[in-house]
Amino acid sequence: MAANNEKASGVPDGKREGQNIISGFVTNKDVDWFKVLLKNGTNYMTCYGESAGSFSFRITNSEGETLLSDIYSKTGCDFAVYRFDVPEFGYYYVEIVGKRTDSVWYNFMIGSPTYELEIGYLSCEEGSVTMTSGGGTRTAHFDGGSMPGLPAEAVVSDVSMRGVSSIAASSIRLENVDRDFSFNLTNLTWFGDDLISLNLPLDSMWIAQFGYRKDTTFTPVLRVNYVYPVYE
Repeated sequence: MAANNEKASGVPDGKREGQNIISGFVTNKDVDWFKVLLKNGTNYMTCYGESAGSFSFRITNSEGETLLSDIYSKTGCDFAVYRFDVPEFGYYYVEIVGKRTDSVWYNFMIGSPTYELEIGYLSCEEGSVTMTSGGGTRTAHFDGGSMPGLPAEAVVSDVSMRGVSSIAASSIRLENVDRDFSFNLTNLTWFGDDLISLNLPLDSMWIAQFGYRKDTTFTPVLRVNYVYPVYE
């Protein structure tokens, strides 16, 4: 398999044994490729992107023989899950080809274990948040560890803040305390995505900072999409 510029597009990440996480951006004039280490036997791959038909991929061995190939066909960052067989332990190559003129984002998790996707909701520990003109920002806490039946090793793929209208706050900044990582939610929709490669644990405390826009009271709920490993 020929490499673009004879250099891999990036180095696979992964916090668990056998896990390869790769992500990036690609257009129809670009090809990204990664070298991944896979165990022999049954392997799993999960991928998602911005929109259906935005990229295609294939997994090959060192001889260029294809183990798996497809065009991403899901919508709205939905997960596509694949199962494929690897003949022997060793390095394999993942090629991602863009299908659009504009740059599109992709994310893959390849190798053991396989993953399940679930949705959960975290209530605000303060109950409600009251915004006043003289009060500046307001803080709310959401305890991921309090979610009933939370699977082990669950990490968040995207979040959205419910119960807060598009004009109730000027901004929302969310922090994952365990990772000491914070990010802004998209204005008006209060959405945050592309989080899976950051390995943000769901069972952390999450702290939201609401910027003042007008005097109002709301009851925020943090909606989380999360994935967790399922070991065979």
